[in-house]
Amino acid sequence: MVLDWVIVIFLVLFGLGLILAEIIFVPGTTFVGILGIFLTVAGVYMGFTTFGNTTGYWLLGLSAVAGLAAVVYALRNDTWSRFSLQSSNKSRFNDDFPQQLTVGMTGKTMSELRPQGKAVFGDTISEVRTHGQYLPGNTEVRITKIEFNTIYVEPISLYK
Repeated sequence: MVLDWVIVIFLVLFGLGLILAEIIFVPGTTFVGILGIFLTVAGVYMGFTTFGNTTGYWLLGLSAVAGLAAVVYALRNDTWSRFSLQSSNKSRFNDDFPQQLTVGMTGKTMSELRPQGKAVFGDTISEVRTHGQYLPGNTEVRITKIEFNTIYVEPISLYK
């Protein structure tokens, strides 16, 4: 009888702990949250089948209140800010290309372009994009268009 109580309480508390860990540490629906829900439901179900309806309903109510209290406590005490990113990345790729790159410049691809990849123009390595075609690495390319921060290239062999 005591062992049944220990198992039921362990299942419910461990399940609630996993659900709380899912909410705080691992946002989204992952294995941790699903396992937590499964263990909590298993503990409440075992409480119903082992100890009867009255004890089962008490266990269900206490589990719901404990879970809700944990979420409210976490929200009120600003727990989320300790786990969230406080700074943001303001940089963008190809941010400095307008001063260095112009339409008509030639260079070589450093990687395969499918249709995006990297190319080097003189000393400048930039993210480039083709007009939809695949280009293998180490291909001679020419800049055909610069639109916002997107550099469009095409193989030089088209002009030969």
